[in-house]
Amino acid sequence: MKNDNHSDVNRRTFVKGSLGTAAVIGLAGCLGDDADDADDAAAPADDGDDAAAPADDGDDADDTEDVPRDQKLFIGQSQAPVHFDPVEQMDVHSQFIGLQIYTNLYTFDEGLGLVPSELTVDLPEVERDGERYIVEIVDYAEFHNGDPVTAEDVQYTVEQPLVEESRMMESFEMVESTEIVDDTTVQFDLDQPYGAFPVNLAHQVTPKAVREDDLDTFRNEMPIGSGPYRFVDWQQGEYALIERWDDYWGDLDPHIQEIEFVPLEEDSTRITTLETGENDMIEGIPASLWDTVEGIADAEIHTSESMNYNYFVFNLNEGPTADIRVREAIDHCIDIDQAVENFVEPAGARMYSPANPAWQEEWDFPQEEWEEYHLPRDIDRAQELFAEADVPDDYEFTIICPPDDVREDISVSMANGIDEAGYEAQVQRLGWDTFIDQFVSGDENDYNVYILGRSSTPNLPRLLSSLWSIEVSGINNGLYYGDEEFEDMMRQAAREPEYDAQRDLMIRIIEHALEQKLHLPVHGNLNSWAAKEYVHDIQIHPVAQYNPRMVSDYNNMWMEP
Repeated sequence: MKNDNHSDVNRRTFVKGSLGTAAVIGLAGCLGDDADDADDAAAPADDGDDAAAPADDGDDADDTEDVPRDQKLFIGQSQAPVHFDPVEQMDVHSQFIGLQIYTNLYTFDEGLGLVPSELTVDLPEVERDGERYIVEIVDYAEFHNGDPVTAEDVQYTVEQPLVEESRMMESFEMVESTEIVDDTTVQFDLDQPYGAFPVNLAHQVTPKAVREDDLDTFRNEMPIGSGPYRFVDWQQGEYALIERWDDYWGDLDPHIQEIEFVPLEEDSTRITTLETGENDMIEGIPASLWDTVEGIADAEIHTSESMNYNYFVFNLNEGPTADIRVREAIDHCIDIDQAVENFVEPAGARMYSPANPAWQEEWDFPQEEWEEYHLPRDIDRAQELFAEADVPDDYEFTIICPPDDVREDISVSMANGIDEAGYEAQVQRLGWDTFIDQFVSGDENDYNVYILGRSSTPNLPRLLSSLWSIEVSGINNGLYYGDEEFEDMMRQAAREPEYDAQRDLMIRIIEHALEQKLHLPVHGNLNSWAAKEYVHDIQIHPVAQYNPRMVSDYNNMWMEP
């Protein structure tokens, strides 16, 4: 398929549910909207003299007795990491760790602005009217095993998801061929212009030789990256330990020497560990325990807006919900504003479209107009619409949800409204594997409605296609809409290089989806973390997987002695 320098990528269509997407949902994210870390205590010097030397490569390196307490950060995660293979696309909890040990080709500033990472010389050079992107990396970067980071590794990072048809395929399926120009330069030729392609390149660079040599070890035991931290140990379901790489080739110089990530899925347990000091920082503050965390005297909640979107989806493949009148009736059965107030706030806020506040500001979307698409709770009107659609009197609607209390409570609110309108409705809370299998089946016996969430990168056209089109995104979203003109608009939006034209397309796409009731938008979670007051310079990013930012161009977390 390829020679030493050039590769033609065979793109294949695939249709499957995304476990990586599903695993992201349900986090009550909520982190630092302020740079409020400029406390009276002075930040430590960058010389790292007090830090213990890291263990040699390949050592067990699990003896951390020599690490001063103010040099080791304990973080409680709401879910356990799954694996550490960027080609397969890590779930968000794995990416919390991957962010520290890998280097992205490109990264984001404090907001959604794309910027070069320490690995790249500049943003991609664009040629051929947006069909060619040329990426140049620095010539001194190294992986943790001492191998240089080369153009071949960059090429492999983009190509291999297509070869393996992994969940990352969607990010790079527009790549028609790649060419290694020299040791530090790679050229990507696309099948058509794709304006958001540089955003898709904000991805971890994978060491080709290491991954090809022993995939299982790389994915599950000892991932090798080129970031400022390196992997030490992982006991699945118990902890993951990383340490500062003192031979890091870049300018970033983390203050904190070691970080131990501990998965604690039970919210109250995770919060208790923060209160007792067992963990210095925790992720995911649910609305039901928000006041509890605020009541911890020596801790603080840090929040940011997120790229998160939670929503109801209707089965348009078969059953009553294939009729828009039934979808409108169900919208009349639930007061989503009240449900969000009851079950989500202050850990999140009501959304009326997939465009969160950060996107609304960036694209100047007509958010107030979109709010009008939501129908008020009106049981009498719901009954009229059910009757007009000839829904059988004995029909029982099935609403499925993942194992998440908030989304279950909101689903029950919908079911109660359907009951009031004279129809049976059951809510099934399912484990993730069962839930994913059912919501992609298109079988009305499996679901009429499901509730889910999506945490994404700042590529909004990509998010829209993954929500509403199997054909464009290659991801089975369980909707089965398939309107050809609608599909074409999503293809155009993904590839349109001009801001105004792309904005117009996205407005048309969102308004069509709202008008047709393809989704009922529900809420967005904040990215929420909490930390002891002795943890400083915490900056929470809108993109969930970019947290916690231990060290960047604008922050460097540290702890008081």
